[in-house]
Amino acid sequence: MFQSGFTTNQGVLSSILTKKDDIVISDELNHASIIDGIRLTKADKKVYSHSF
Repeated sequence: MFQSGFTTNQGVLSSILTKKDDIVISDELNHASIIDGIRLTKADKKVYSHSF
């Protein structure tokens, strides 16, 4: 159980993305908790521009 949505995103992302061959494709405007969660992983990160 997590205390907040912020810690949920951090905990879930860091626990499921544990391999160096994992990849995350992320919107540049994702919430800070998602960005922090991704930073805690070993996954390769690709960030794309958010446009309408």
